[in-house]
Amino acid sequence: MKRLNYIDVAKLLLMLCVIYGHLYLMADTLPEDIIKIAPAYIKIRKLIYLFHMPAFFIIAGMFLNVGRPFKEYCIKKAKRLLIPYVCFELLAGVFLVVIGTSTWKEVVYNFVNLITPTFVNWFLLALFVASILSYFLLRAPLYCQYGYIILTIIMMSLYIPDRGKIIFIYRIVVCTVFALIGYEIRKNLEKFMAVKLAPVYIGILIAEWYIVEDVNVYMGTVGNPVLFFAGGFSGTMLMLMIAKCISNDILGKAGKETMIVVGTHVLIILAIKSIFRPELSYINLLYCFLAVLIIEAALIYIKTTIQKK
Repeated sequence: MKRLNYIDVAKLLLMLCVIYGHLYLMADTLPEDIIKIAPAYIKIRKLIYLFHMPAFFIIAGMFLNVGRPFKEYCIKKAKRLLIPYVCFELLAGVFLVVIGTSTWKEVVYNFVNLITPTFVNWFLLALFVASILSYFLLRAPLYCQYGYIILTIIMMSLYIPDRGKIIFIYRIVVCTVFALIGYEIRKNLEKFMAVKLAPVYIGILIAEWYIVEDVNVYMGTVGNPVLFFAGGFSGTMLMLMIAKCISNDILGKAGKETMIVVGTHVLIILAIKSIFRPELSYINLLYCFLAVLIIEAALIYIKTTIQKK
C-alpha cells in the first residue's frame, strides 16, 4: 500500500491518545482514588482505550507485504520492531534503576523473559509476533483467516487470561486479528472512510463505552469480543477521517517519528513524577501533557537533524 500522509497524521493522533492514557502515572495515586479525583479524565481514557491500540495494529496490517520471501520479511520486521524494542528496554531499565524503582536483577529478568516488557514496549514485541503470524495466515487460503478470527472470538468469549504468560499470548492472538483486518481493508480504505459511515462508527463506540466496563489490551480485558473488534475498527476509521481533514506536511513528518515517542513518553512522565512529585489534578494533568509534548517534539527535532547530517 502506498504511504499516505494522513495515515502518518493518524499515528500521531493515536500517539497523543497513548500519552493521555499514561498521564495518571505522574502521581502516587491508587486507581480507585483517580476515579474520585479526576472522573472526567477516566471517562475519556476509557473511550480512548476502546480503539487506540487496535488502531496501531490495523494501520500496521495495511502495510504488510506478505509477497516477500519469509527471510527478507522477518529481517525487515526485526529491524523495524525488535531493534527499537531492545534499545527502549535497555533505556527503560537504566532509567528505572537510576530513579530507584527497580533493581538490576529485576531489569535483567524483565529483559530476558520477554513476558513482562517495560511500559509500552510490549506493543513492539506483540506487533512483531503478530506480523509473523499474519504472514502465514495471509498466504494461506482465505478460510484460514476467517477460521482464525472466529476461533479467536470464541476463545475471548470463554476465557479471560489471568497470568503473565497467558496474557502475553492472548495479546498476540487478539492483535493479529486487527492486523488481518487492516490488510483486508486497505484496497477499499476510502469506502470504509466515507463520511456517511461516521454516525455508525460513533454509535458503535458509544454503545461499547456504555456497555463494557473496561477495555485494556495490555491487561487482556476486552469485554464483549464482538463489540471490542467493532469498536476498535470504528475508532480507527474515525481517527483516519479526522487525520485526513487536518493532514499537512508538518503533522505527517511528526507522525513518521512516533516510534521514539513509544519508547520515551512514559520515562518523561516518571521523570516529572520523580522531580516534582505533583498531586493528581486536572491542571497538573494538563501541565504534564504539555511538558511531554514539548520534550517529545525536541527529541524528534534532534533525531531528524542528526539523520539529515
